[in-house]
Amino acid sequence: MADTIRPSGKHPAPEALGTSGNPHASGNPGASETGDAPEVPGVSELKQDLRREAYGQRRAHITGWRAAIRPSDVLRLESRLRRGSETQGAGTVAAFEPIRREPDMGPLISWFKSRGGRVLVPAMDIAQAPDVESMTVPSGRRLSIGWRLHDDTPPEQRPIVTVSQPLAQADLLFIPALAVDRAGTRLGRGAGWYDRALTHRNPEAWRIAVIWPWELRDAPLPSQAHDVPMDIVLTCKGIVPISDRAKNALD
Repeated sequence: MADTIRPSGKHPAPEALGTSGNPHASGNPGASETGDAPEVPGVSELKQDLRREAYGQRRAHITGWRAAIRPSDVLRLESRLRRGSETQGAGTVAAFEPIRREPDMGPLISWFKSRGGRVLVPAMDIAQAPDVESMTVPSGRRLSIGWRLHDDTPPEQRPIVTVSQPLAQADLLFIPALAVDRAGTRLGRGAGWYDRALTHRNPEAWRIAVIWPWELRDAPLPSQAHDVPMDIVLTCKGIVPISDRAKNALD
């Protein structure tokens, strides 16, 4: 029997965030309320068109099936990217809890946790992370730019996030996207949450975009100075190295 996509319920209510109904959407392209650089005129509209196209493709493709990131690909990434590192087999990674037609991250998260690894996931709820950096979306809602250790407890029972920027501890960053091009340019959901969060990364950390196979594009995506390029694309069908250092590491 085919699986279906089910929202995880782990993000803020869509109606409180923006017009596109997702936790990373600003609803106001080019707004500087997030602290990110405003988008160049024309780029904003192009990105919005690309996002609408991406959402439409996901609705068309992911109606009656769901695919997960393969543990064999996770093992290959971990063994090659951490070759000779003391973190091999454990360490800290950053991931995310999928929502609305995003690839299933369960096997990846379970794989790292079963080996004693620490898995960080976004902590956007201001009530759960009141003392860390935050941002405001145009609806007026504030989102924390925090991270917490992944667990399966209900949100109301989770401990308060007190460490402001643990992302610097992670050497593998698994990042959601709507599309990535061959230069590593990532199309996000529009609010700039990851643009802000990734400024606190370890500069040597591997940036791995998690998308569906058809979302790796040959045509270039619009890019701006604040965009963080991806090193690798990971899909349910395999691994695609993008940056030169990733090609060398995964050769």
